[in-house]
Amino acid sequence: MSTVSNKVLVGGKPGTFSWDPESLAVAAKFTDSLGVEYTQNLDTGNFFNTDGDWLGEESQLTVKQAFGQSANLELGDPELRKNLDKYADGLNIFENPGSASAGNDGDKGTPTQPAIPPRVEPVARKRYGNLKYPLTLDGIDYMTIRQFAYVPLSEVGAASGRERRADRRHKSSIGSVTLPIPSQLADTNAVGWNNSEFNDLQMAGMQAGSRIMNSGNFIGAVQAEVNDGLNALGNNTQAGKQAIQSFLLGGIPGVGGANAVLGRLNGQMLNPNLEFIFNGPTLREFQYSFRLTPRSDLESRMVRKIIRFFKQGMSVKETTTNMFLSSPNIFQPRFYNKQGRQHTFINTIKKCACKSFTVNYVPDNTYMTLPNSSMTAYDISMSFTELDPIVDMDYSELDGDNDNVIGF
Repeated sequence: MSTVSNKVLVGGKPGTFSWDPESLAVAAKFTDSLGVEYTQNLDTGNFFNTDGDWLGEESQLTVKQAFGQSANLELGDPELRKNLDKYADGLNIFENPGSASAGNDGDKGTPTQPAIPPRVEPVARKRYGNLKYPLTLDGIDYMTIRQFAYVPLSEVGAASGRERRADRRHKSSIGSVTLPIPSQLADTNAVGWNNSEFNDLQMAGMQAGSRIMNSGNFIGAVQAEVNDGLNALGNNTQAGKQAIQSFLLGGIPGVGGANAVLGRLNGQMLNPNLEFIFNGPTLREFQYSFRLTPRSDLESRMVRKIIRFFKQGMSVKETTTNMFLSSPNIFQPRFYNKQGRQHTFINTIKKCACKSFTVNYVPDNTYMTLPNSSMTAYDISMSFTELDPIVDMDYSELDGDNDNVIGF
């Protein structure tokens, strides 16, 4: 038995989840922060302790998500992961053709937004298969790019919180391409920060506005603030009076504001209290390039399928009524070691939109073909942008903050 244990934050408290990748018939277990052990029922997928008490919906969802992430990391074979469909959430599995947006049993739900009109079903290909180049790609680290049919927010139904995020909504892969790891491999994590200015007059105005809104007597509060302001102006220091006078004079059209008045008359300006503040997350972008040089008729047909996989998958989808256009499919690059387990020394990437895909049919500047008319070489390059920003909790959910993987 080769048990894998992972730290899991459930309800803000640490717990331990364990399972055996080499024996999927052995039930997974979860031990909470109080030491109470819950065992997963192999018939229902629910977790119960020895007294028969259920772990609870929210806690169980978190544990199943940890199970799915661990299974994606430990099991490289999608057929093995598919066997865990009842027990884990967020698996990368390959469903049978059908509803392109079908997910795990635990993720189905009835839409709860009656104000949103029903979605018109897009007309799109349902299956691409699992493609690989070269055909002899064995015994080395590799990169797999999976494709998912786009699932809009209106279809996630009763899911709430993090499960409504774009990276979590798309669970059922409809095909994949496996390639050697490219020679250029880099990522950049960035966060938005901006300069912020807030002088003393603006602060006083904000505080007065806050008192007015919280007073319960709008008219009386406004009158009180005006009276207090006039009294403060009369009792204020010379510097305070000068600042207020400059503010008032700066409001005259064409003058240019309080700092223009202070700068012209005194060579001074209001202290802006400049600070560099957080301005929001950013979305990461990734670019990859590959050279495909088919060496046989079979491999040339595989290369043709791979190019088609990206071109058709990223294309805009029509709907049955032709009145609307639907989102293209999305993709997720993943890196694996030669044992088929997710690479822990290369970054993890969330679900992405493929913004561009370029093919150079004559990369050596000479038109040459094989006997079946295939080009002797193809240079392909693609650009991806993640659908969701990276947040701190994403790292914690990977390994319980044990630093076993590089993370995102």
